[in-house]
Amino acid sequence: MNSKTPHLLWKNVGTGNGALLFDGYSTYMEIKEYTLPKQFVLSFWIAPRAFDNAIDNKISSIIDYSAKTDINSFRVGFLKHGQLAIQYSLGATKQYITNDELFLPKTLGAL
Repeated sequence: MNSKTPHLLWKNVGTGNGALLFDGYSTYMEIKEYTLPKQFVLSFWIAPRAFDNAIDNKISSIIDYSAKTDINSFRVGFLKHGQLAIQYSLGATKQYITNDELFLPKTLGAL
């Protein structure tokens, strides 16, 4: 990791060389002045410890990309009871991708 790594969030555990740990309330990472390419792949590992109650079935975001200069955006997160969901907007069109049969269990382990 480079010198801009948020060292307080970095844990030397995980599937590779380490992992970032976010508490779900006060920790986040912001990347300024970045434009997504037309095609990209997003991959991540998550170990949820709790789920939001998803009032009004809104996504509780894990990853959120939006920019004032870009009309396209996406969010990856949870709906009720650990249901993984992806929401993306292409201009004025907003779409959801969910799996009604797959719910993620809460993990009891700690990083």
